[in-house]
Amino acid sequence: PNGPRGRPVASVSADLTVGVWDETLLEFHLTERITYVSSQRPICAALNPCPGDDERSGMLLAVGLVDSSVRLLARPPRGGAADPPPPFAPLCILQGHKGW
Repeated sequence: PNGPRGRPVASVSADLTVGVWDETLLEFHLTERITYVSSQRPICAALNPCPGDDERSGMLLAVGLVDSSVRLLARPPRGGAADPPPPFAPLCILQGHKGW
């Protein structure tokens, strides 16, 4: 869909997926689904823009999993305002979280 874009939103589901939704003119559209295995069930997600001055800035996605890790993923900047968002790619794994 074309039109002004808002900030993306991340959701976590019992089907072992993290969804990334982009907003256009007050409508949300699923733009990416990231699937995990049952031993890594996602329990929370946070999405934040990378430093930058425009709507094309890249995004960071942090996903907390039941295996006591946090997975960081990065989405590179869009090529242009009308271009679809590129997919997220694994960046690093933070291990050692306890007491969830």
